[in-house]
Amino acid sequence: MKALQKYIKILSVLSLIALIACMIPLCLAGFYTHPLGDDYFYGYKAATALREGQGLFGVLKEAFKGMVLQYRIWQGTYSAMFLMHLPPNLLGDIFYKLYPSFIIIFLTLSVFYVLRPLIVVNEKITFHAHIAVSSLLCIFMLEEVPNSGESFYWYNGSMYYTGFLAVTFIYFGLAFRYLKDHKTYRLILLSIIAFIIGGGNYASVLPAILLMIFLIILAFILYKKEKKNLLLLIPLSINIIGLFVSMLAPGNAIRGNTVAGMGAAKAIAKSILACANYAACWNGIIFFVILALLTPVFIYIIKNIDFKFHYSYFVCPVVFGIFSSSECATFYAQGNGGPARLFDICFYMTALTVAFIWFYLCGAFIRLFEEKKERKIKYPILFSEAALILIFLLLLLYRPLSQTVPVPNSFTACKAFANGDMQSFDSQYKARMKEVYDNPNGDLVFSPYEVSEDLIYFLYLGDMSKDPTHHNNVTFCRFHDLNSVVIDYPD
Repeated sequence: MKALQKYIKILSVLSLIALIACMIPLCLAGFYTHPLGDDYFYGYKAATALREGQGLFGVLKEAFKGMVLQYRIWQGTYSAMFLMHLPPNLLGDIFYKLYPSFIIIFLTLSVFYVLRPLIVVNEKITFHAHIAVSSLLCIFMLEEVPNSGESFYWYNGSMYYTGFLAVTFIYFGLAFRYLKDHKTYRLILLSIIAFIIGGGNYASVLPAILLMIFLIILAFILYKKEKKNLLLLIPLSINIIGLFVSMLAPGNAIRGNTVAGMGAAKAIAKSILACANYAACWNGIIFFVILALLTPVFIYIIKNIDFKFHYSYFVCPVVFGIFSSSECATFYAQGNGGPARLFDICFYMTALTVAFIWFYLCGAFIRLFEEKKERKIKYPILFSEAALILIFLLLLLYRPLSQTVPVPNSFTACKAFANGDMQSFDSQYKARMKEVYDNPNGDLVFSPYEVSEDLIYFLYLGDMSKDPTHHNNVTFCRFHDLNSVVIDYPD
């Protein structure tokens, strides 16, 4: 056991250093991004209020009015819509460039926060285990997320999906802590956050509601005499009310007429199949290496907690079903899996779901060994590692080996820094903005961006149109007080 403790301590230090090293180029890349599309569309009225000297009150008033309008004509996600009308570039480009660092750090800290009460049963025993598990899972999430541009570098999309997912992790971190100490302030915070995420994206709120229901039922079964656990019904009820407020928005019906959805039963089946495919295809070599490194840590945690790990054949499918609900609303409303930024948060949830299921199965396996009076810890570790290798090899029958080794995002960022692609992309944006500032109320013509292939899938998210009446062009003009703008694409 001492050798295992030393392994975990060393792993925690190295993994935390590796996580920080991965985050640095990803955060620095944020200083080369810029606003786009809906950042201008939702933010131009607040920008106008600032130009007219209305101050903070005027900005918040326009954001609230915009939220109410969108509730009536487009979608009911009230808290997300309010934030959409407050893009950070309202205060200047530097705040937009700082935003990716904020969302990357926020997502990372939220994972550490939600995992801590689940892992740390004693500071001296499992502190390093928490650092190791959180750091390695965050490394995978940050490095392998399919579309880092929409997940980190575009405010409107990343706030709506990655941001609300991180808030949901905080929500559950609070719930886990409340079950341990029953502090009133946690219940108050849970209720406030429940209202916020109730007005966020459905991909986060549906799993949040289902997982909270599962958590309350589990707490009631395990601790029947602890009635304070039932007070979690308060934030759960607020969460459900918020969801219904969002769902009943008149704008949802208007928006629904523009897309073809599908029946509830078919949407549930499609979402389960889609998430099973994610679990099979996204967890490549890096994730299996991480699981292999974490398996001894999981077994050490299991050995130090008093939990039976019963009914794995029930718990694991339920947890996977809760994860699958993240795709259900999109299939139901739109008939497809949704935009790339939704895939990104499904990716994050895939990593945590698969890691939890593996941890739970390891727990059931360990308890089986203990029932047979087998005390040597090396055997369950060896068997578990062998099982991981077998699973990886079996998955090669479903997906080619080439799909299991995606290029890490921090490597792409470093490469783009080294060859000047980042600097070139940023200089083109700065040249455009100089024209904007030099020509108030002007009619501007911009050359299209020249973007390297690496940045297309990492940072670049598109551009305006050659049509001056396109809504992206129009809202860019309104945000910057211009008459017109076009992109001079070659014929």
